[in-house]
Order: sequence, then structure tokens, then C-alpha cells
Amino acid sequence: MSLGLVGIALAVIMVFVGIATALAQAARGGTPLPEIPPLSFLVVPFFDILTFAALFGGAIYYRKRAANHKRLMLLTVFALLPAAVARLPFIPPEFNGPVWFFGSTDVLALTCFGLDTWLNKKVNIVFAIGLFLLIASQPIRVIIAGTDAWLRFAAAITG
Repeated sequence: MSLGLVGIALAVIMVFVGIATALAQAARGGTPLPEIPPLSFLVVPFFDILTFAALFGGAIYYRKRAANHKRLMLLTVFALLPAAVARLPFIPPEFNGPVWFFGSTDVLALTCFGLDTWLNKKVNIVFAIGLFLLIASQPIRVIIAGTDAWLRFAAAITG
């Protein structure tokens, strides 16, 4: 039980530090891709943390149902994986974009989902919904990144 409480505390800290770091980077004009304005890029880490928090919250909700809890915890890892994949030094810059870092993560997540479904001979609905949330969050970022509504929101939260 105490390990779980430490994990919850760590996740809460990660959410606050992640949001603070993303806001600070955008406020100072930092972006890993010079061709993307900082306020537009803010959508990426913001949704990373939002997706992580939603999946982790679901995992906590299902902590007494081990099958659902474990699958949602796996998806929380996949929620943060695109940032790591995007920073792999051996990926040529011409290949390193949303299709690569989101796509490679999605392939891994879909493989886990397919394997889980095959081994258990049934679809875990919580896993399916979590996976849908994870994958759906990715194109949403690309769609809203340059919208006036997002840019106004990003400007307001970065001060």
C-alpha cells in the first residue's frame, strides 16, 4: 500500500512539474522545433501531461481491479513515451516528426492491446477506452495547435 501512495505522490508531482516546465519553456520562447512557435508547441507537453493525468487517474480509480489498473498504468507510460522517442539521437531529422514519435508509440500500444486481447480471448474495455484516449489525443494536438482559441489560451496561461 505504501508503494502505491508514493507512486500517487510522484505522479501528482510529475503533473505539476510538467505543467510548470512546459509553461516556463513557452513563456521564455523555447521550442525544440524552431519552425513551430512556442505557444503552438505548448499544446504537445500540455496534452502529454493531461493524457498522463487522465490515464493515471483511471488507474487509481481501478486500483482494486488489478487487470484494469495494470493496463492503464501501461498506457500512462505510453502517454509519456513520445517525448523520449522524439529525442532519440540516432533518428535522422527528416524522419523525426509527429508521425514517427506518435506512430512508433501507437504501434507499441496497439501491439500490447492486440496481444492482451489475443491472450485473454476478449477485449478489456477499459484498456480499449484508454488506448482510444491516448491515440485520439495526438491528432487533436496537431489540429488545435495553431488555432486562435489555443493561442489565446496559451498566451493567457504563460503570462
